[in-house]
Amino acid sequence: MMLYSLKNHIEEKYNISIDAASVTANNTIRKMTGYIYSLVSGSENISKKIKSNQYKIDTSNRYKPFPLNDIQKAYWVGRNKDVSWGGVSCYGYCEFDLKYLDLQKFEAAVKKLVERHEMLRTVIDSNGMQQIRHSSEIKIPLTIYSENDIENAKEFAEKIRHEMEHMVIPTDRLLFEFRVLPLGDNIYRFFSGVDLMAADAMSLFLMWNDLDALYNGEELPEINSSFRDYVTYMSNPVKKEKYRKDKEFWMKKLEDFPPSPELPVDLSLEKKEKGKFKRYQHLMNKDDWKRFVKISAGYGLTPSATLLAVYSEVLSGFGCGSRFGVIVTVFGRDNVSDDIVNVMGDFTKLALVDIKRDDVSFVQNALNIQNELQESIYHSDFSAVEYIKEIGKVSAENNIYPVVFTSGIGSEKITQNMFFDNVIYSSSTTPQVFMDHQVFEIGEDVLISWDVLEGIYAGNNSEVMFEVYIRLLSNASSDRAFWENKVSDLRPHSQVRIHEKVNQTDKDTGDHFLYEFIMKNFKEKPQNRAIVFEDKIYTYGDLHRKVNGVAAILENKNIRQGDRVIIQCRKSPEQIAAIIAVVMCGGVYVPVSYDQPLTRTKEIFKSSEAKCIISDISYDKFDGLSEYVIDIYCDSKKEYNFENISNSADSLAYIIYTSGSTGKPKGAAITHRSAMNTIIDVNNKYDVNENSAVIAVSSASFDLSVYDMFGILSAGGLIVLPTEKERTSPEYWFRSAEKYNVTIWNSVPSLFDLFLDYLETKKLKNKTLKSVILSGDWIPLHVPEKMSKYIPKALLISMGGATEASIWSNYYEVKKFNPQWKSIPYGYPLENQKFFILDEFNRQCPDMVAGRLFIAGKGVAQGYYNSPEITEKSFQHIVSVYDGILYETGDWGRYHKNGCIEFLGRKDNQLKINGYRVEIGEIQEVMKKSGAEDSVIVLIGEKADNKRLIAFVVSSYGENEMKANMRKYLPEYFIPDKIMVMEKFPVTPNGKIDRKALISEYEKNNKSTSPAVNRVLNEAEKKITEIIKEILSAESIDINESFMTLGVSSVEIIKIANHLEVAFGQRPDISEIMAYKNIGGLLNFYKDKKQTEKPKKAEDKKENTIKTFLEELLKRNIYLRNENGKLKFTAEKNSLTAEIRSEIKNRRSEILEYLSESENILDSREIPLKPIQRAYVIGRSDKYELGNIGAHYYTEFIWNECNVKQLETAVNCVVQSQDIMRMVINDNGTQTLPEAVQRYEVKIFDFDEKALADYRNEISHRTYKIGSWPMFEISVSNVNGEKHIHFSIDCIILDGWSAYMFMEQIFRKYNGLEITAPSIGFGEYIRLEKDYLKKNNYREKSLEFWKKRIKELPPAPQLPYVKAMSEVDKPYFKRLQYALNEELSAKLESNIKKYKCTESVVICGAYMKTLFSWCNEKPFTLNLTLFNRIPVCEDISDVFGDFTNTTFIAYNRKESFLEDIEDIKNQMIYAIENRYVNGIEIVKEISDENSNKAVFPVVFTSMLRSGSDTDNEIYYPENMKEVYALSQTPQVSLDHQVYNRNGKYVFVWDYVSQLYDEKEIMNCFDRYIEFIKEIADNNQWN
Repeated sequence: MMLYSLKNHIEEKYNISIDAASVTANNTIRKMTGYIYSLVSGSENISKKIKSNQYKIDTSNRYKPFPLNDIQKAYWVGRNKDVSWGGVSCYGYCEFDLKYLDLQKFEAAVKKLVERHEMLRTVIDSNGMQQIRHSSEIKIPLTIYSENDIENAKEFAEKIRHEMEHMVIPTDRLLFEFRVLPLGDNIYRFFSGVDLMAADAMSLFLMWNDLDALYNGEELPEINSSFRDYVTYMSNPVKKEKYRKDKEFWMKKLEDFPPSPELPVDLSLEKKEKGKFKRYQHLMNKDDWKRFVKISAGYGLTPSATLLAVYSEVLSGFGCGSRFGVIVTVFGRDNVSDDIVNVMGDFTKLALVDIKRDDVSFVQNALNIQNELQESIYHSDFSAVEYIKEIGKVSAENNIYPVVFTSGIGSEKITQNMFFDNVIYSSSTTPQVFMDHQVFEIGEDVLISWDVLEGIYAGNNSEVMFEVYIRLLSNASSDRAFWENKVSDLRPHSQVRIHEKVNQTDKDTGDHFLYEFIMKNFKEKPQNRAIVFEDKIYTYGDLHRKVNGVAAILENKNIRQGDRVIIQCRKSPEQIAAIIAVVMCGGVYVPVSYDQPLTRTKEIFKSSEAKCIISDISYDKFDGLSEYVIDIYCDSKKEYNFENISNSADSLAYIIYTSGSTGKPKGAAITHRSAMNTIIDVNNKYDVNENSAVIAVSSASFDLSVYDMFGILSAGGLIVLPTEKERTSPEYWFRSAEKYNVTIWNSVPSLFDLFLDYLETKKLKNKTLKSVILSGDWIPLHVPEKMSKYIPKALLISMGGATEASIWSNYYEVKKFNPQWKSIPYGYPLENQKFFILDEFNRQCPDMVAGRLFIAGKGVAQGYYNSPEITEKSFQHIVSVYDGILYETGDWGRYHKNGCIEFLGRKDNQLKINGYRVEIGEIQEVMKKSGAEDSVIVLIGEKADNKRLIAFVVSSYGENEMKANMRKYLPEYFIPDKIMVMEKFPVTPNGKIDRKALISEYEKNNKSTSPAVNRVLNEAEKKITEIIKEILSAESIDINESFMTLGVSSVEIIKIANHLEVAFGQRPDISEIMAYKNIGGLLNFYKDKKQTEKPKKAEDKKENTIKTFLEELLKRNIYLRNENGKLKFTAEKNSLTAEIRSEIKNRRSEILEYLSESENILDSREIPLKPIQRAYVIGRSDKYELGNIGAHYYTEFIWNECNVKQLETAVNCVVQSQDIMRMVINDNGTQTLPEAVQRYEVKIFDFDEKALADYRNEISHRTYKIGSWPMFEISVSNVNGEKHIHFSIDCIILDGWSAYMFMEQIFRKYNGLEITAPSIGFGEYIRLEKDYLKKNNYREKSLEFWKKRIKELPPAPQLPYVKAMSEVDKPYFKRLQYALNEELSAKLESNIKKYKCTESVVICGAYMKTLFSWCNEKPFTLNLTLFNRIPVCEDISDVFGDFTNTTFIAYNRKESFLEDIEDIKNQMIYAIENRYVNGIEIVKEISDENSNKAVFPVVFTSMLRSGSDTDNEIYYPENMKEVYALSQTPQVSLDHQVYNRNGKYVFVWDYVSQLYDEKEIMNCFDRYIEFIKEIADNNQWN
């Protein structure tokens, strides 16, 4: 850093520019002098070259506000808690123990210090402007405690440290705080905290020196310069030109600039307490430092560059790899005046350094880093703060560079004084910084400090990294060999010992053949059970005979030792016999999927150079290979003599093919010795013997099957063999496990999770399993707990490894679940196997650092059969690590402190889905054959959560056509979930394919957007597509896309149909729309239909008809009626204008004629209640079961900022804009709109906690009196200094969505936002709805449907009520509520989209599934709430009212949850399509019996994607939070509600408390929530 200061000073003095490369090249005084002279020589007078000073001292404006500089601004913004890793200040804290401190002298010295330094008198306003205060205006933040006030000085000192160490000083105060505490024995502890917006590190040292001098009575020279003037100077034209050039330099590097260091960070810390830093310190003595400097100089390195190089080595070795960016603090102020060096302020600059670490010697890396460092410092007028913003514009990541390097070497040395001699504790904090390296010269010694955000780095890595850093510095200062060699193993010695210990797995297990112990069992235990298949027992004797038969056929085919035989058949005893026969004959079995495409079989046949194929598939399916096929059922009576086999345990036993990056499968070649090593170890570990049994669910082409067959049969145990259909049947697994006493489960996690789900659903337990072995993919974290409930006797064993390493290579016994786990541990190596975790330089990784997983030892394969090039790439010799073959798995992992490995997944192009390895190259190769010119494939989703394989292709083919072609070549699990066809791929500025843009395109597409329509549409078609785009919030649509694949909800379909009917006058059925192959089918429906005129709003010109005229009057609240031939009217004041009076008079006879003839009720102010409203009136009667209450909704908020008068004004505005809010409900089945209503007054109460509880209990269960107004109450209560806002609404006037809209419009109006009255009111809607239904004959069609359907419906759920519903006099409702966190909510939404379903359908399915298990698993019918707005006008969604309809769906559990929701979806479509008859009418018309009974009292209500065109989100003021809510409904025992708030799904059960055992309903709700979490966290719904 000294070189920068020197360079800066020379440039200022001689008006020259020195580039960073020249500084490095001229690294001696002689060379630099000559270089400078060459730049200025030839001039007449050097003094003319001295540039005019742009710095001006401006005393007249000294106390006016001035802006923050870039660094100050970054620190100011970083105080904001909403900023990522913010919420803290940039702050320096120190404690000093001072002896014999004269407190009066000290206080006076502090006062003089503050008068001397303006930045100690500076405050910052809320707009980010700083201002220097006059000394007379301020109070110095100095506190001196008295000994008399302190009982325990030590404890009090700790309290002060706790208060001050991480302090965020309000910026409207002075930006420092001093305290002095007497400790006794004439020792005083001085506590100092300074916000570094006021002073950089060098300014702090200046401050301590000045305070020392002032305390000791020294006179200091006056300071004329000002930091304010320096900030102004930095914006002058000369500096701006330098800024422009520096920016140009950095922008050229933008596209290729590296990311921030990828250290093992615990990102969850950001959501926890943050801002606490821990300091690590080391004092390097002068002798070590001199040696360090001397050796550095010998290599042409500055001390700071060498320190940065050592720091970079540590960062690289702890996860950052070969390239990353580090922020460097640049100390240096332009030499603008003689006394600028005495000014306090934040003069620092920040520069980003591109660290490139190569696999070369330390000194070579250090020299490269020095070049980068000097370039970065030279161009630091364009700050790293600004540059990081530019990086953020081209990167989707949240870019912060949180690792900092600060070196004060070369700046002014810190002189000894009363403070630096007595520092006892110090620390610093910085927003958006995880680790800050600091080094300063203290006298002749050097103090090295790291300030690290506590808890940010996994494990104890902060301490370990610092320990390693000091070790490397020690090596650098004492051993020249360190400089000439590569920095290799950075692990601490303690970790090296542990890693070596866990790899000490050598054990003599002998050399055995796969068939060896099976042959022994054939001879010694022929009567023992070997296989169960289709409930038929096959003994070892039976199996022996089958093996003999196949072996004899193989002999006839001339199969010899080492010959490869493909096995392609379904699961059967014959399949197992064939496999055993092949290896007993000395052959090598090559298993493949029985249903894989012929092209893949041919590829494997060719690659393996197979001699024959054993199959149960007919010969004609093997076009071109039929001559090599042996029928697995071909019977041979010939005995085969196995004694003559000449074989070696190192000969091949099997080859299993996995996906290959070249586009062709690659075969892992495993020897007998390798496979048996794993089998023997596992059998010994878990006591596998002749009493053991396994259900062999894995395919023979998957290496778990090797253990199922040879592991169990070698032990003399039993294989329970399912058919291909039974292989995925949980019912079969449970039945077989119980029947045949199955003790071992071995599968991928997804299958076992399916088994657990089955047991949970059926309330069953398995007591036979002893060992559950899961491998091949991530084990969901909920598995251990569920397993302990439903399979209590079993031990869960997590295993891993690779096909290339003989089934498994590691294990972990999950004896106790740790809630802190992010995944189930990978564990430890099995016997004779070893694991190594290496970084990109093949160095062994320290604990918690992610690296590439390598396997070594007895289990490693010979390689890939017949593929020497890819074998050489994956099977490596790395002498520095291990003396033998290392297999690179392609997976990543990391060590924990006890040597246990954590599995982290794959980072290359090889993926795993459900245990199957999928190589992108192979898929891309097939895509070429299937019509893709080019393709990019990505995996969306992590771990077991919602993995989706997405392909982006440039092709003339469509998605469906390409998938069909691909299925000819690849198994189903290789086919991408989604193929997005594009014209061309997006590219980055440097020409690379922009994968982030592709993923963004997919995410946008997944939200119902898709490629633009690819043909010219006519006007009608354009109108249709515009309607669809508007409702789906899609930027464009593809008419070839279907509604099903778009995942459009049934409610959205209804909205589409409603809007189309308004536009065209006709609508297709919902079921028809869903059945259309694509959107083009809907276009064809309207092909020849013309658009009807849009419904006009009230202010538009109307047709001059009597009906239209009367409707117009109604909107103005003018009511005409025919009373015995006379025309009478009622009107609100001032509504009847002279013009209207005149027209009524002129058309009097026409109006009377119309009113007398018309069936409408325009002549009456009484409007009939809707069916649901009538039901709510009737429900108030105690004669009805679960009656005697009103339908009611209550919610309560805390909103301390609420202005009650302003709220009251907003309420009245909304009441006047919606007629239903002024409506009076009559007991004769009608509702009336009065001429006027009084102004609504918001009541204000003063409550204590008890009064609040009493009021809440009353108002939340309120039943409003029929005939009164208003049917709602809004009030405010003051409780202990908080304002509670109460909303009580009778649902007879507003349904759930209207209630939300009512509150939302109040809040909008309160905040000054516009609200618009709809063109019609609820009263007119009822009239128009009647005409609409009559005109379109919808009601008759719906009634006909329900008359048939109601007879098929099962009864309501038979829930375990504690008393009969008829025994409840007055229902008292309570609420259960749960908000799913944002992460699980996002996962659930993603899974719902994956299965192309809707939120309401899936959540309803989960609710019904839960109820099914709660009501003894009997079919039932659920009451489904719909918000049913008939499209009688364009803005119907803005009308308030009770539009509620109830309908019914039945539930009888299917084979899988996926089938459940498919059935529910179909029922919902028909129910919604026939919603024109209310459920209340259906029950009443169909069944006259027990009419007072609550027939369907269990309800499902969804507020997701409601019929309103508004979003799921409701507009609420900031700083307002809901604290209580409850709804009640007559004749309902349980009402499920769900809505989305702030990205979280909220689930509610409102229930009649008298009917349920409280503990039982809470348990049921908990089970429901657990199931919701499960379907969110697990995407395998089938």
